[in-house]
Amino acid sequence: MRYVRDGKLDTFSEEGFDSLEARVQRLEDLRSIEELVTSYTRFADLADPEGMVACFAENGVLRWTPSGPPDAVGRETLRGYFRHAVGRSRTQEHFCTDFQLRFTSRGSAVGVCNMLSWQIWKDDSKPWTVCSGKYEFAAVKEDGRWLLSSLCLTLNAKIERHGIAGGREREQFGRPWPPEALGGEV
Repeated sequence: MRYVRDGKLDTFSEEGFDSLEARVQRLEDLRSIEELVTSYTRFADLADPEGMVACFAENGVLRWTPSGPPDAVGRETLRGYFRHAVGRSRTQEHFCTDFQLRFTSRGSAVGVCNMLSWQIWKDDSKPWTVCSGKYEFAAVKEDGRWLLSSLCLTLNAKIERHGIAGGREREQFGRPWPPEALGGEV
């Protein structure tokens, strides 16, 4: 992962990836984490709360805003939260791209990716929403599988029929890289 230090592009060091075998495993893990995040969004698009929950570690944390308390913590709470959330949408689609990841150990990583989504709601007072932003996430490897230990949505803009919605714009400015909390709370 790259960052700027003293006006120059630099690379974060990652311990434990010196051998060829470890570097190949790192590449496989990078791809697995990307697939994990895109699987989560696919399950959301399919209105599949069980699939969404399966992407999280047992004590996974969900945040829809970068500040304030988590919206849901733990698989059981996430399950109820997602069951309620997917019932509101008539249809939706997510697009994720430009993944940036940093391994904090061989079994944990933090990352960010760009996200664009649109939703059409069952509630006719709010017929559609378009969101542009970033997913900030932490992932852990448990029993050979990568799972989300945290997921946070930071919005660049949330647009509804009448314009920018709910003050959710420009949240991406000033966000740290990598995401500050590496231990499961992004």
